Amino acid sequence: MMLYDGLFKTTCIYFPLSCNVPLCKAAAPSISPQGKRKNPPTFPSTSTPPKQPCFSKPTQPTSKFERQAMKAAETCVTQVLEKLKTLPKKEFIDYLKGKMTKLRTGVKNKVLVGVFGKTGAGKSSLINAILGEPNCLPNGANISACTSVMIQVEANMTNYSYEAEIEFISKKHLSQCSSVWIVNDIQRAASEREPWMILESSFSYLIQGGECENITFICTKTDDINPKNYLGSPVLKNTELHLDLEKKGAAERKRGCIQHRNEQAKIMLGERFNDEVVKKKPFIQMEKIFQVFTVSAEEFQNDENPILEQEQTEIPQLKQVLEDMNERHSKTAVKDYISGVYGILSLIKAANSNDSTMVEMKSNMYQLLKDSLEEQLSTITSLMTKHYNDLKKLLSEGVANSKKSCLQIAKEKVITPEARKDGRGYHRTLSSLCRNKGFCRSTNGDITDLNKTLAESMYAAINEKFAVIFPNAGTTGESIYKKICNFSIISDNMAKEWENTPMSLYLMFLTTEENFLKDKLKRDVLLRKKVIYESLTDEVQIIMCPCYEDVIMTIVLKRIIHALSVEDSSMLFS
Repeated sequence: MMLYDGLFKTTCIYFPLSCNVPLCKAAAPSISPQGKRKNPPTFPSTSTPPKQPCFSKPTQPTSKFERQAMKAAETCVTQVLEKLKTLPKKEFIDYLKGKMTKLRTGVKNKVLVGVFGKTGAGKSSLINAILGEPNCLPNGANISACTSVMIQVEANMTNYSYEAEIEFISKKHLSQCSSVWIVNDIQRAASEREPWMILESSFSYLIQGGECENITFICTKTDDINPKNYLGSPVLKNTELHLDLEKKGAAERKRGCIQHRNEQAKIMLGERFNDEVVKKKPFIQMEKIFQVFTVSAEEFQNDENPILEQEQTEIPQLKQVLEDMNERHSKTAVKDYISGVYGILSLIKAANSNDSTMVEMKSNMYQLLKDSLEEQLSTITSLMTKHYNDLKKLLSEGVANSKKSCLQIAKEKVITPEARKDGRGYHRTLSSLCRNKGFCRSTNGDITDLNKTLAESMYAAINEKFAVIFPNAGTTGESIYKKICNFSIISDNMAKEWENTPMSLYLMFLTTEENFLKDKLKRDVLLRKKVIYESLTDEVQIIMCPCYEDVIMTIVLKRIIHALSVEDSSMLFS
C-alpha cells in the first residue's frame, strides 16, 4: 500500500497482506536536527527519481482451500519436471521446461493503495491500527514525522515478517495505484483545502491516466471531540439531539456526539466531492468511485474503558476492504497458476497419444483455428479503427478550442491568476516555472503546471470517450478490455466437435495459453493507456520548451545587464 504525505512527500506500504501477522519496526526516514526531512522529492517534475519500483514475489493464496490447491499444483509441477529429465524429445522437453519454470517463477503485480495526507493527518496511526501493531510506524507521539517520505513495508508471506525501506515517489508509482485513500483530521475534513488540492492536481494521473478504481476519504481522530462545546454550538443548541444527549452519561454523550459528527462529515464530504469533481467531470460516476470512512485509531487500540465499540471506529471495515482486495488478487493468481499447470499437463498427455488419425485432425484443427483467428482479428481491428477515428475527431475539436482559449486560460490560471493580482513575488514563480519546463510547486504545496493548463481544452474534449474506451473498473460495451475478454479463437462449436478426442487436450492447452496472452494484453493496454493520456501534456511541454528557454535566457541577460550597469556606476563614482 502506498502512503502519500501531503501532495508530493510520500510514504509507501505495499499490500497484499494479512492484517494480523506480526511486523518488525519500520525504518525511520532521514531527518535533520531541526526536524525537517532531508532531500524532499519534487514529484511530479520532469525528472524521474533514480529509485526503481519494487516487484512482488508471486502472490500467495489466503484461504486454506487455495493454499491446498497451490500446494497440490506445485507438487505436480515438481514431479513433471523430474520425469521430463528422462525423456528423449529434447526440443519438446526444453519447451515444456521453459513453460513450467516460467509458471513457477511468474511475478504478479502488487495491489497498490495510495494513502495521501499532510503531516499530522494520522496516516501512521491509521496504518498501525489496521496492521494491529501500535509501534510499526512512528506517529505523532514522536518528535519528527515518519511518513514525510515514502516508506515501503512489504509483506513477506514466507516467514510472516515485514521489511521497510525508504524511497521517493514518482508519477509512475502514482498511476499504478488501484485505490486511493485521502486522510484528513475530521475537524477540518470538509473545509481544509489540501485534500481537494490532492484530488485536483492528481486526478488525471489516478483515474484517466492511471489504474485507480476508487477514491476513499478517511476522516481520522473522530474521538477527539468536546461534547459540551459540540452540543453547545449554534447549529445543535436546543435541538432534539442536544436535549436527548444531555440526559445521558458522559461516555454515552461523547459517543453520541462522535457518531452524529461522523454522519454529518460523510454527508458534507459527499456533497463537496460532487461539487469539486463530479460536476466538473461528468463522465465520473460518484457512487462507483467515492466513499467515506470516519475512523478512530485511538479508540480501536484502547483496551481500557473505550468510548466506541470496535465496529464504531470503522477500522474493521477498512481492514475488510483491504482483505477483500487481497482475496480477489490472490484468487486470480491461484486460478492462473492451476490453469497453467492443467494446460501443460494436457499438452503432455496429447503429445503421448498414439491415435492414428492425429495428423489429419491436427491439419483440420490448424485450418479452423487460423480462420477463427482472422475473423476475431477483423472484429478487433474494426473496433480499434472506430475508437481511433472517434478520438481523432474529438482531439481535433479540442485542439481548435485550445487555439482559441489557451492564451486566456494561461493568463487566468498561470500568468496573472486572480489570487495574485498584486503580482508581489509572483515573478519568482514564473521564473521557476520556466526553469522547470512548465512545472512549479511552491513551498506551501501550491502547484502551477502550465503544460497541463494549456492541454485542458484537449482533455475536456476526449475525457468522456476515453472513460468509455478505457474504464478502470468494470467494462462498457465499447471498452477494449471487454473486447479482449470476449476474444477467443476456440469457438463452442469447435470444442464440441473435438470433444472426446485427443485434440480436446490440445484445445485445453491452447485455452490456457490464450488466457495468459489476453491477461498480458490487458496489462499492456493499461500501460499504453497511461502513455496515450499523458502524451497531450508531454507534447505541449515539448512544443513549449523553446519558449521556456528563451524566457530563461532573457532573465539571465537582464541580470547581466543590470550587474554591468551597477558595476559601471560604482566605477564612475569611485
